[in-house]
This record gives sequence, structure tokens and C-alpha cells, in this order.
Amino acid sequence: MSPADSSTKRSSAKRDATRLVDAAILQQPPSKNPSSLKPSSLNLSPIERSGVFNETRNAMLHPAPAYAATPLSQAIGLMFARGTGSGGHCVVFAFSEPKRDLVSMFFVREPIDILLLDEDSRVIGVRERLRPWRVWLLPVRASYMVELPAGTIQSSKTLIGDAIVLPDPDRCIHMWTLREYALFFAFQAGVFVLL
Repeated sequence: MSPADSSTKRSSAKRDATRLVDAAILQQPPSKNPSSLKPSSLNLSPIERSGVFNETRNAMLHPAPAYAATPLSQAIGLMFARGTGSGGHCVVFAFSEPKRDLVSMFFVREPIDILLLDEDSRVIGVRERLRPWRVWLLPVRASYMVELPAGTIQSSKTLIGDAIVLPDPDRCIHMWTLREYALFFAFQAGVFVLL
């Protein structure tokens, strides 16, 4: 493959990623605090800074992820979310310290892919098509976990060791609405009363 073909493929991938990104993300003001999640040495476009990007494969994994920063949002994750399958939601979990966590797929409606990343945002573990109503114990201590639509890992050819560029948390979309939080807590209260 000639260098011209390689650069043509890269520019084509960036154009495709541009089409996928919601214009509202690009209109947000730039972050006042630099993110520790994104390597500052990389020269990335605004599209790549607002999405989960596989730098090794030059592939956009998801253009508009949600960011789970609080224990509550990490506990809820993709529960009750609509459209978690192909082309659906993505959540980036940042743990305060590397840990082996338990992933619960209770009330998640469709299978998802999961990437486990170390403190340098390198892939150290993958799980493809984790199905609803399953539980999975992370096989390694991870600093970050990324829940992606099913089929993303296979279509992007993401492998262990790939460098992933995570988004600036200020540019991420929060996918849960107040109504969905209210439904979640109402459900939890109902279970508590029954027990």
C-alpha cells in the first residue's frame, strides 16, 4: 500500500466520523480544564476529542459517549437505556484507582462490547457481545472501562495493546434524563419495600 493510499484512507475515515458526530457537540465551548484522559501530545480534531477514538487503528469507536464520573452514574451505566445495540449508546467509566469491577447487565436491553484500559488508555482487556441479564467480573485491574454498542470491537478491529483516545469529560453527553433517574429510584424503592 502506498503512502498516498494510506493518507486517503485516513482522511476518508475522518470524513466518515465527521458525518456521525452531532453538531451540538462541536458547538460546546472548549473545556477550561485540560482533561487527564486525553494525551496532550496528540494533535486531534474536535471530532476526535469528543469521541472514543482508536489511535492505533485510526478508527472512531463512538462519536458521542456519555461519561460516568460519579459512583451513582457508574452503578446505573446503560440500565434502562434505549438503543444500546449497534449504533447506540457508549459510556466511559473512569475509576479513581485501577480495579477489578463487576459488570452487571441487569436491565440492559441489548448486548454490548466492553473495552478495559490501563492508566495510559491502552487496551488491556476486551469483551464482545456481553448479553443482557449476565454478570461479568473484569479479568484485569482497569483504570477505565468503555461500554460500546455490540459489534464495535469487531468492526474496528480493536485489539489488546491498541491506544485509545478518550474524550474530554466536559465534551461528553449525559444520556440519562431526570425522568429515567426517577424511574430507576422508584424501581429501587419498590424492590426495597417488597423485601
